[in-house]
Amino acid sequence: MRAISDSYAFLRQTSEAQVERTVLAKGHQYLKVSSQGRAALLVLGNVERDPQGDIEVWYSGAREVLRIQNGRLLGATGLSTEWMNVRLASPPDWLSVAGPTSYARRRDMMPGYDFDESDKVTVQPIGMPSDTRYTGPGAARLRWYVEHSQGRIALRDARYAVTQKDGRAVVVYGEQCLDRGLCISWQRWPAEA
Repeated sequence: MRAISDSYAFLRQTSEAQVERTVLAKGHQYLKVSSQGRAALLVLGNVERDPQGDIEVWYSGAREVLRIQNGRLLGATGLSTEWMNVRLASPPDWLSVAGPTSYARRRDMMPGYDFDESDKVTVQPIGMPSDTRYTGPGAARLRWYVEHSQGRIALRDARYAVTQKDGRAVVVYGEQCLDRGLCISWQRWPAEA
């Protein structure tokens, strides 16, 4: 119950500093999510096993839900724009990306009943951005990537910060726009060195 009370709603939370001062319940994993100057803590509710990688399901106290697989947004509900039924066709492993590499993404979007929206997504490594919202230590030691999507609905580029643990990639930070007006960033919280 404490973990749920820690998970502020996007709609009510106004201070990122307040989220960062929150004393977290032990034994839970959190995600700090920011959008349009507001911040929230989401708690890891469950992990769904999938052949392409585990899907983490994160919940806020106001029923916002993010589904994240290998650091990429696989679903967002309870927000003004929702992504549902997101399908990624063979996205590359982060550590294997040395130059531009593409994959396909399909998704359903609300509002507007936009079903089976299709994007060609190209991922490539970049230097650490100067305008990132990442607040953890060791940002310069992280591997940074950008994903550019081409589709009917123009979206700003997504960005990710990746570290390596036990020989595998772990995305510790991501930024993704769901539409032209709603962009979110998320970061594993508390930030680790």
